[in-house]
Amino acid sequence: KVLLKKLKQIKSATTKINKQSSSNLKKRSKLYKAKALDLMKNLDEGRLEQEVAILALKHDVNEEIDRIFFHLESLQQELNKRSCSGKKIDFVLQELFREANTLSVKLDDPNLKNNAIDMKLFIEEMREQTQNVE
Repeated sequence: KVLLKKLKQIKSATTKINKQSSSNLKKRSKLYKAKALDLMKNLDEGRLEQEVAILALKHDVNEEIDRIFFHLESLQQELNKRSCSGKKIDFVLQELFREANTLSVKLDDPNLKNNAIDMKLFIEEMREQTQNVE
């Protein structure tokens, strides 16, 4: 029950980040473009668009969010089994933590970063709980 509650909290935090990530990415792209234009008035527009796209992709969190939801679903399925494997749960939590960590590194908005940090905390609490069960 404790793990399922933490699972819901992680889903909630991930959903919040997912909802705001695309607008955050657009905002960041505009900011990069404005800064580059200001610094380099004579820069080739095509090259500028390429550079902005590369910088924006570094902060795109869609892949991490997809993986987090996949791991959460895997964890949910394992927890719903009659006799679940502590080792498998620990492995999935480890993978989930890695994705949450990558997510937190890519985010620069303080509110989103706090959600990612909360996710990491929930995951660590779940890992502690599963170690107590084992």
